[in-house]
Amino acid sequence: MNSAEFVDYIISVKMKQGKSRSEAVEWIDGILAQHNSISSKWERIKDPLKTGAGLYPLFDDMKSLAIIAAAMQRQGNVF
Repeated sequence: MNSAEFVDYIISVKMKQGKSRSEAVEWIDGILAQHNSISSKWERIKDPLKTGAGLYPLFDDMKSLAIIAAAMQRQGNVF
């Protein structure tokens, strides 16, 4: 799974939990903000992600991906 697929997976899980696509992206944004890990690439791709418009580039910040994965794991039933 590449980073784009991972972010799409997280959005999918959040949507299955009853959140909208926009709320899922805001959740990711909040997690990254909590850990001071918001990158310029994330700032560029988060708005298009909210609407599902087009493809987005690979999210290459491994620290940010690890933070998102850890937050999802703490919520349970994901990994």
